[in-house]
Amino acid sequence: MQGLPLIIICLLGMLSLGALIVLRFWYQRVPVPEQIRDPKLLHILIRDTGEYSLEHTRELFDRLHDLIKWHNSIVSLELIAGAYGMHVIAVTEERIAVELHDLFAQFYPDAAIDNVGDYTSSVHTTHKLMSTAEFGLKREFAYPVRRFDEFSHDPLGAVFAVLQNVTLPNEFWLQLVLRPAPDTWKPAARKMIGNTELAHERMNRVEQKLQQKGFQFIVRGLVKSDNFNVAGSYFQDLADAFGMFDSPDLNSIAQKKQGRPDISDLLRHLLVGRTLYERTDEVTRYEHRVLDHLSEDVITPSELAGLWHVPDIDNPVELTPGGTELMIAPGHDLQEL
Repeated sequence: MQGLPLIIICLLGMLSLGALIVLRFWYQRVPVPEQIRDPKLLHILIRDTGEYSLEHTRELFDRLHDLIKWHNSIVSLELIAGAYGMHVIAVTEERIAVELHDLFAQFYPDAAIDNVGDYTSSVHTTHKLMSTAEFGLKREFAYPVRRFDEFSHDPLGAVFAVLQNVTLPNEFWLQLVLRPAPDTWKPAARKMIGNTELAHERMNRVEQKLQQKGFQFIVRGLVKSDNFNVAGSYFQDLADAFGMFDSPDLNSIAQKKQGRPDISDLLRHLLVGRTLYERTDEVTRYEHRVLDHLSEDVITPSELAGLWHVPDIDNPVELTPGGTELMIAPGHDLQEL
């Protein structure tokens, strides 16, 4: 009888350990994709985008949401720039690449859309310094950023200007990773604003956002250069460009700061482990188009239409070596020379 308490303690310890293992296993089984596996890249070239309105782009994002939600997938829309010019890339899993191609072809019937290799493979062979930065919502996701119909000019013009001014030996890559937000985002947003006293117009804007579909998202930039100061300059220019979306009473796009984990994060790491996002470094996140399933940044098609659209490339650079580090051509890989 004297050993009975010890047996009970051992059994309780084993049960606790078993429960922790089950909890950790359950937590690691993420129901949505956090990265793009077997990526398929589509190079998109539109020589005259003048006929396409931002409302047209909003409709594209609306349809894109339905497509990737149906397939429980993830998409990355990317702009890459260097001495090889500026190029538009759409990336998704191979299993839905054909449908994504058809969607872009439907909305941009005059576009040249070609399969290309994954240019990010060059991060393993480059001798340049690589720097990254991530951007998301500055405030709680219930509050919207400025919509495309609130601008008197192309809100992405400043972003395109940054990319078009990239010169040798530098490269600037930019990606917008998207995944449909969970169905709980709207109730969570309503709970978030709760009994907060909001001005009538401000409340209307929040309600308008909650009437739309939502994407979890992250904007991520990667600069390859010979000098870290160059990367800092490019990221500051990008932050200034995103500043155009700032709405003091609502929301804006701002650079994410990598802070130290708090006590709750440390306990979560200890008990159930870290997420894929937390386990990977910044360059790997870019390469695999990682989007944390715990992301609290949610954006709608109306907001996205201002944040991303296909630029008008009137005179694309000739896609030949010409002293550049990278090259791209339809049906070929983007490769180091």
